[in-house]
Amino acid sequence: MALPALPWLFNKHLLRRCMADKLPLEVIKRPKTPLGTLHASLLKQNVLEKFRPVAATARYIDSNWMGTLPTGAGSAIDSYVNLRPLLLNTWLEELHL
Repeated sequence: MALPALPWLFNKHLLRRCMADKLPLEVIKRPKTPLGTLHASLLKQNVLEKFRPVAATARYIDSNWMGTLPTGAGSAIDSYVNLRPLLLNTWLEELHL
């Protein structure tokens, strides 16, 4: 994470440089394609329905916040902002806190 964003993290430049001798040129040169929004991905995995706050977040996350989420994914930025409590909770859950 100490690498500067430009040029190394922009457009997966570092990954493309590392794989230059292992992947065909057409793969290295093709434009980056999005995989979808975070919200759509979590809906597909039923993560939102399974959400239970861990002890470390239970005091801070209102259990009704998911009811305020928009029904559509919206923009990628909106999706990330709206789902920050879930992301924090999931991260802490993985740390077993």
